[in-house]
Amino acid sequence: MATPAAAAVPAPTDAPEAPAKKKRGKLVPMILGVVLLAGAGGGAWWFMNRSSSHEAAAAGEEGKPAEGAAAKTDTIFVPLESAFIVNLEDEDAMRFMQIEAQVVVRDAKSVDLVKNNMPIVRNRLMLLFSGQHYRDLNTRAAKEKLQADALAEVQKALTEATGKPQVEALYITSMVIQ
Repeated sequence: MATPAAAAVPAPTDAPEAPAKKKRGKLVPMILGVVLLAGAGGGAWWFMNRSSSHEAAAAGEEGKPAEGAAAKTDTIFVPLESAFIVNLEDEDAMRFMQIEAQVVVRDAKSVDLVKNNMPIVRNRLMLLFSGQHYRDLNTRAAKEKLQADALAEVQKALTEATGKPQVEALYITSMVIQ
């Protein structure tokens, strides 16, 4: 019979030991994936910046488009800061109007000019809005006229301040009358 001590000692075998599992098997594909993703991101960044630099070079130093190239303009919406809250004229009761608006410009320079002249623009619009009568704002046509009048006031204010109207359109994004 085998003694307990003999059972604890392993029997010698002639077979070689099994090699330890390689951990590098999963590491290499992961590294390759990261490198490929970084390369794709860098290529996309280079492509996007390369096309922007070519457009800037085509525009020239004065910002004018090159001959034969159409001027590319974007629509930029500039919010007129906080909402306007004004009293409306009415014989029967105290009436209020809250109105929010945004203007449309075509370039970053115009955005800066609108923002730098915001107190003048807001003053003109505040005077226009507070001069409205409650009963005159009940129809769509009246609201569209108010929108057109507001655009004219903004363009007039910016023309006086900068020499150009700068603003193409004005959109009323919120109007509450009570």
